[in-house]
Amino acid sequence: NETKLHAPILQAGMSNSYLMFNSMPQCNLFNIHKGSLAPFSNITINSDLVALKDEVIFDCIKSTLEVRNLQGTVKETMSISTPAKFMCLNGRYLCIISEDYTIMLYDVQRRSPKIQFTTIFTTEYDNIRIRDVSLSCGGFCLSISVDFFKDGQWHPSPNLYLHSPQFDKTVSLVFEGRIPKCHKWDSEDSRLLCVETIPFDINYESSVTGTIVFPLFVADSLESFKQAPLNLDSDLEEIWYVELPRIYHSKQQDKPDGTVLTQFEGLNNADETSKKALMELNFHLATGNIDAAFNAIR
Repeated sequence: NETKLHAPILQAGMSNSYLMFNSMPQCNLFNIHKGSLAPFSNITINSDLVALKDEVIFDCIKSTLEVRNLQGTVKETMSISTPAKFMCLNGRYLCIISEDYTIMLYDVQRRSPKIQFTTIFTTEYDNIRIRDVSLSCGGFCLSISVDFFKDGQWHPSPNLYLHSPQFDKTVSLVFEGRIPKCHKWDSEDSRLLCVETIPFDINYESSVTGTIVFPLFVADSLESFKQAPLNLDSDLEEIWYVELPRIYHSKQQDKPDGTVLTQFEGLNNADETSKKALMELNFHLATGNIDAAFNAIR
């Protein structure tokens, strides 16, 4: 069934049996029942930073973090140092990045957000703007892509930055003549990051088409281990969601497709225990811990 909204969707989120579409200033909530969407509430939130967890809505308006119930009533407000620029949620963690690139990581397992760590994000460039941010469901790492200013114009950086709020540590990854277009962490395993890359040169945009998705395992130390890449048909594709063993991707106006990652083929109908065992096996093989890999499949 089609569901029409009054304006383009800026953000979407799903939690429990609820689906949220933010079309600023209207935020529409639907109840999911037997594959259909039933309107639940229509809330006015004048922000493009909105996230849904369980039965709680989080939003940022300038320098204020608001906590609402599903009817839109504000139950709590918290001040942040400078106006928020980005907000992302995964699992029990919520991250806000402000205009001065202060990173604030909150535990939102309970209704009231609890600040965990505050750091400052910096790079080797003098002048940057953040292009995309994604958060590990374990809260231990952020992936950040940026543009940098040079010779009077903005250029996409070839680097993908991994930042640990806990240890205030940042490392960068490169993808051999490609730039990170977008990147998403798995919804359940905190170590799996999928990075969509497209060809690009600092002086010209490559005429070569096609997208390569690199799945990565990221350890607590921020050391990363690239896995078998996945080719998509067009550089207009974008990853929307990662849920082992699939990534969900599509062009901007198309219905998302689910594609099984190469190293997890055969897990379409596997139970959760088997999925987790294969994830452990792949992670420990990637990191060279043969004993742990053997124990994962015993």
